[in-house]
Amino acid sequence: MLSVRRQSGYREGKRHNRRELAPRAQPQSAGLRGGANAALVQEMGRLLPHIRAMDARTKLPLVDLAIPSLRQLSPTQFEAFSQTLQWLIESDHQIDLFEFALQKVVERHLRHHFVPQSRRAPSHHVILPLLPHAQVLISGFAHIGHDQAAATQLAFERGIAQLGELGKKLTLLPFDQCNLPQMNEAIEHLNLATPGLRQRIIFSLAHTVGADGSVTLKEAELLRAFADALDCPIPPHVDTPIETQPT
Repeated sequence: MLSVRRQSGYREGKRHNRRELAPRAQPQSAGLRGGANAALVQEMGRLLPHIRAMDARTKLPLVDLAIPSLRQLSPTQFEAFSQTLQWLIESDHQIDLFEFALQKVVERHLRHHFVPQSRRAPSHHVILPLLPHAQVLISGFAHIGHDQAAATQLAFERGIAQLGELGKKLTLLPFDQCNLPQMNEAIEHLNLATPGLRQRIIFSLAHTVGADGSVTLKEAELLRAFADALDCPIPPHVDTPIETQPT
């Protein structure tokens, strides 16, 4: 079972968004050598120092640039790629926000390419039955991006305000009721909404992360992931300045 990787608590927000890549890379590389294509492992070893040196803001855009080439894989090659990626993410039994975002980008832009799926007809045409699921997402975003209780509450209120009068009746959930697995489950329900309602949810999340006037890299990655998951894609860059910290 996967859990969320914690650094100074789960909240990878204004101050807690560091990820220690180097210590994890060694056991993962050793695991790959035991099961992956030797040429692939060698190429990864060559590229890894360059990846570590990259500005963290460029990593998801780099994934976007790789998508067209990855679509040229055969179905068998894609399955091998997908399984290797999943193993890398799950090898320490934890998941961080970048890995979660990467999963969603790959799922939307690659898996749906190799395994076409027709979208189910919307079963929700009004916001009311979706409010509990929107509450989970907005609460989760508010906790992830803010360390202080007052700032977390303000971010939540900015988000739910975009849902109209019904949204104002929602209350901020405790963190243990709105972490990544619960937010991912909420997505399954929200995906049954009309496109307009899904866009409204993303608009609410954008107001949540921007409540304090800045958007951290982790908030931008998470927003991108959930926008992809709800089939409401947004560009990999944001216009507001992104506060970054060393990874």
